[in-house]
Amino acid sequence: MVATSIDTAHWRTVDLPLYGARLRIPRDWETLPPVPADGHDLVRATGGGGLQVIVFRLRAHSRSTAVIATKIQATFEPQGFTDFVVSEVGFAGPAGALLEFRCTGGDRPERTSWEHVAVRGPAVFVLGISSDEPDEHRPVVEAIAGTFALTRPAT
Repeated sequence: MVATSIDTAHWRTVDLPLYGARLRIPRDWETLPPVPADGHDLVRATGGGGLQVIVFRLRAHSRSTAVIATKIQATFEPQGFTDFVVSEVGFAGPAGALLEFRCTGGDRPERTSWEHVAVRGPAVFVLGISSDEPDEHRPVVEAIAGTFALTRPAT
């Protein structure tokens, strides 16, 4: 789990019982439904101020979190994203991966994104967070990532 100095005790819990996942977001944030065209997202949230969250689920195909992060990178590189860094982190358990990258120029606003990756059985869970003020928002990003947990899926 990611260490943070932000107290998340009064944040709102977003449960995804069908998928066996949970996270906490600041109480005043808005949750949004998945976008069907994206196909894999489970929930989205925004707190305004240029910070956005998305949780999605993919198939693991027996791949490690580092390999999955590299595959995600390969998806984003042709779209003009740059400055990719993949690292091993504790996320939703002992072993996870973090892919950090930037979007600069083009038709998108300049942003930094963090894709936290965890594998449970045949499923990959990705917590994607993007910000247009990465230095300012990094503590909130780390706090949200620190609250993400894999639970038992509803039966």
